[in-house]
Order: sequence, then structure tokens, then C-alpha cells
Amino acid sequence: MSNLALQLEESMLQEQLYYPNKEALAKLESLYRKGTRVMGEKLSLFYLKELRAELSGFFFLPFPWLMRQIEEAGPVEQGAHSRISGDIRGELYLRFPIETGSKLIRLGMKSWGFRRILFTKKIQESILTETMNLLINTFWATLQERIPIQWALTPPVPVASISKSLKLASKIYSSDHSVLWAEISVQPDLKMDLIFIPMEDALSSFLLSL
Repeated sequence: MSNLALQLEESMLQEQLYYPNKEALAKLESLYRKGTRVMGEKLSLFYLKELRAELSGFFFLPFPWLMRQIEEAGPVEQGAHSRISGDIRGELYLRFPIETGSKLIRLGMKSWGFRRILFTKKIQESILTETMNLLINTFWATLQERIPIQWALTPPVPVASISKSLKLASKIYSSDHSVLWAEISVQPDLKMDLIFIPMEDALSSFLLSL
């Protein structure tokens, strides 16, 4: 069990945090696991190298808990942001350490035979942008196949600092607003997170649709 899971377990005992239907969350976690596996398959094709992706953590937690964990991790991170509209409204963030971004760039440059050439910075930016698009869209497609509701996703937009973006979002959401946080491990040593922040009471409708 991860440190966050242990902290949440202790918090539930001390603060009696509200958690929705456990059966629905279990179904959603299963979908997340499938989506993560497919993400690994797509990454392997993109980078011409076997990259296995696994869901290493799946948490339903209040927004302040999310912010606390991100602040403890430090500000050195980047990622992408998409908005969700339709029957379910909300925001989806992909977040990873700059170290993971650097490793993805080196992997892409090596896999495709790039050396020291002109426009290297643009190529590196393209590698990360395409990777973020691939990850978010692949994950989203997996959910969309299984959940019979009308919803749409805006194209992912690169964000230099997810933590700053979330701090701005924290001004909108109440202290008891809940989010879904998935920790993803990509073998051999890449780490990233998917953060789903549903608007208003959208999470209840979302879980009922499973």
C-alpha cells in the first residue's frame, strides 16, 4: 500500500471522509487499468520500444488532499490539460515530473535516430506534445467505449506547471469537492498522474452510468 493510501485510510478513520458507491468505484478502477494497459501499447508503437504501463495507484479524495500531495511532491512538473463537456463536465490533467519528460525526449530522439540537428528544441517539444496527446486521447477512448453517456474532450493543451493550474482551480472548487487521481507507472522508470476533476455533482452521475 502506498503512503497516500495509508494516509487516506487513517484520514477516513479520523475525519470520516465521504466515499461514493464502492462497487461503482471498483468498476471505474477496472476501466482505468484497461485504459492504462492500452496507453502502454500505444506508447510502445510510438517509441518503437516495449513500454508497459500499469495503474500503480487509484484514489478518490477531496480536492485539498490532492493539493497537499502535489505540494509535497514539489513544483518540478509539467503536463497537459483538457476540458470535458456534455452529460459529464469537468477537467482532465496529465501530470509528470520534468525528469520523466526528459527521459521521454531522450527515448524519442534515440528511437527515431535524431542527433544534434537544427530545430532540436522544436523536435523535443513535438515529442512531448504528441506523447501527451496520445496518452490522454487513448485513455479517453477507453472510457468512452464503456460508458454510455454523451461527453466530449477538448484537445490536450500543454501546461508548464500543473500545480499552478490546479491552484487556480482550487479557487473554484469547495473544500469538500472530490477528485479522481490515478498514478501510472511506465516501465522501466517513468511516472505520471491522471487527475479527473468533475464539475458540481457530475461525479455522482458519472458513477451511476457505470
